[in-house]
Amino acid sequence: MLLFSVAVAQAQKTVIPPDVSGKPAQIIYPTGRIHVACRGLIKPPPGDGVWKPVLEKKDADLEIGVPNEQLLDSLKTVYYNLKMQKRHHGMGAAKTTGYHPPVGTNFAGNTHNAGSPLDDNLAISNGGIIVSLANRSIIYYDTLGNQTYYANLVNFVGDTTITSICDPAIVYDPDYDRFIFYCQQNNISAGDNMILCFSKDNNPMDGWWIYEMVGDPTTGTHLFDYPRIAINDSEVFLTANLYNEPSGSFYSVAVHQFDKLACYAGGALNGVSYTLVPGDPWTIMPVSSGQGSDISTGMLLVSLNFSGADTFNYYRIYGNWCCSPYMTRQAVSTTPYLVPSSAPQSGSSVTLDAARHGCKALSGFYLKGILHFVFSSSNPTTFDDEINYNRLNVATLTDTSCPYDYVGYDCAYPSIASYGTSLTDASVMVGFGCSNSNIYPAIEAVYCDSTLSWSDPALVKSSLTYVDDGSGPPNRWGDYTGMCRYRASTSSPAVWMSGMFSGSDNHWDTWIAEIRGGLTTGTKNVTRATASKVYPNPTSGSFSVEFSLGDDCYINISVVDNTGRSVKELFNGKATRGENVFSFDKSNLASGLYYLLIRSNTEVIKSEKIVVN
Repeated sequence: MLLFSVAVAQAQKTVIPPDVSGKPAQIIYPTGRIHVACRGLIKPPPGDGVWKPVLEKKDADLEIGVPNEQLLDSLKTVYYNLKMQKRHHGMGAAKTTGYHPPVGTNFAGNTHNAGSPLDDNLAISNGGIIVSLANRSIIYYDTLGNQTYYANLVNFVGDTTITSICDPAIVYDPDYDRFIFYCQQNNISAGDNMILCFSKDNNPMDGWWIYEMVGDPTTGTHLFDYPRIAINDSEVFLTANLYNEPSGSFYSVAVHQFDKLACYAGGALNGVSYTLVPGDPWTIMPVSSGQGSDISTGMLLVSLNFSGADTFNYYRIYGNWCCSPYMTRQAVSTTPYLVPSSAPQSGSSVTLDAARHGCKALSGFYLKGILHFVFSSSNPTTFDDEINYNRLNVATLTDTSCPYDYVGYDCAYPSIASYGTSLTDASVMVGFGCSNSNIYPAIEAVYCDSTLSWSDPALVKSSLTYVDDGSGPPNRWGDYTGMCRYRASTSSPAVWMSGMFSGSDNHWDTWIAEIRGGLTTGTKNVTRATASKVYPNPTSGSFSVEFSLGDDCYINISVVDNTGRSVKELFNGKATRGENVFSFDKSNLASGLYYLLIRSNTEVIKSEKIVVN
C-alpha cells in the first residue's frame, strides 16, 4: 500500500518553475555535513491522560535578542502610542461581508505547565490522526476530539540527561503517511540537543525513530532557537536562529537539509548545514506543499527584516543533500511593512506582545508557482497589529501583499493553510490571536479567496479571563501557532488549527478546531468575552506549583483533601536538584478544599492549597 500511495502522489507532481526574474542571485554553499546515528525506536511511554501530571526542571532561559533590541523597542513604543491615540478618537468599524468561516469540531488541547507561550503546533494524517504538540506535552486525538494518548515530552523522549523540552514543531508527510516532529532541550548552553523524530508508520502509537544532535552541528558553539520545519519529496528541512553564548546575542540563521527516507526505517540521519547565510536574515522559514506534494527537490524559504522594511529575502535550495546542493538569495520588493507593537486586553493593564522579536515569517506553503506566507505587522494608517498575507510568484519574484486589518483589534501570530478546492485555487484560511481593550484574548479564523477578498472573521474560542502569567510586561503571546490542511478532503476543503486562550487561572491553554466546508452566511451568533461579564470559575485547566531541591532525590507528589485523606498520587520518582515545576489537570477534583503535598521520605517539601469551586 505504501508503494502505491507514493506512485499516485508522484504522478500528480508539478515542477517548481525556474527563476525568470532577472534579479541577481547570491550563491551560498553548505558549511558542513551532518551524520547522526539513530538512537533507536521509542515506543510511546504510558502517560496519565486524565490527570496529566508533569514534572520538569525549571531551567532559566537564556535571554536571546534581535540584532538591534533598542531600535525594536523604540519602534514598538511609537506604534503602540499612535494606535491607542487613534482608537481614542475612533477609527470606524471593520468592514463586513456577511460571510465567515464555518467552525466545526473543536475541543480543549494541551494545557500549560507554568510556561509561556505554549508554542502550540499540530498535524493531521489522511487517516484522521491528530498529533498536537505544545511546550512540555504531546497528545494524540481523533477527529471527534477523543484523546487517544498523552505524554510529557521529557518522558516521551526518554533521555535521562534532558530535564526540560521546548519549541516543538511537526509536519505530516502525505506521500509516506508518516509524521515528523522536532523539539529541543531548553536553551541553556550550546551543547544542548535538538531532537528529530520520525513515526515508524502511519500510527504514531507504533513508535518513533529518534535522533539527537547539537543545535549547531557544524561547530557546536551556538544556541539554536525559533525552529521551523518543512519537507519535500525525499528530505526534511530544519531552520532556526543561532545565538552566541553566553551573551544571547544574535549570530546568524541555520538551515539544515536532511534525507528523510532512511530515517523512516531507522537509518542514519544524513545531511548538510548552511550556517553562514548572507543577507542579514532574521529567522528563516521553509515551506512545504499546500496540497499533497509538489516540491520534488530543493526548498523555498523566506526571511523578513526584524524592524520592518520594503523588501524581504527569498532563498531557494537546489539539489538533494548528497548531490552538491546550493542555496541562492534574492531581495524581493514588497509593500512596506512595520513591526507590530503590543495589544491591550480587557480586565488588565498588562498588554500582550505581538512581536517579541520583531517581524518574522511565521507560516506558509507552496502551491502551483506561488509561495504563500503570513506574518504580523503594524497597519501604516491605524497602527493596528494586522495579518500580513503575501503571495510570491517564484518565477518572476513579484510579491503581492494583502494585509488583513481587523479595524480596532490587534491580530497576531497567524498560521495559514491552503483552502482551495483544486491545485489552481489559491484560497487560504488563516488562524490568529485577537485582542483589544474591550475583549479578552480570542482565537479567530479568516478566509481569503483567490481574488484576495477577505471574509469576516470567525470566533474559534474566547478566553475566560485576561492573561497575566508573569512572562511580561508585556505578556508573551506566542512564537507561533498551528494550522494544517486535512488532505483527505480536496473538493470540500478542511483545515485543523490550534491557538491559545486564557483559562480561569490567567495562563494560556490551547484550543483545537476544525474549519470545514464553504463559508457561512448570515449574522454570526458569537460573543467575545469581556471583563464586564461574570464567568464561573471552571475546574478545568492546569494547576502548577514551583519548588526547589538542594540535591537530586526521590519525591512523592499527591493530592489530599482537608481531612488529610489521600485523593490521588500523581508522581513517585526521582527529581533533579534546583528549581522544578509540577503541574496537573485539576478538572478531576470535585468542589472542595485540597492540598498538593510534595514529600521526600517523611519531609514535606511543599504544601500548596487548592480551592475548587
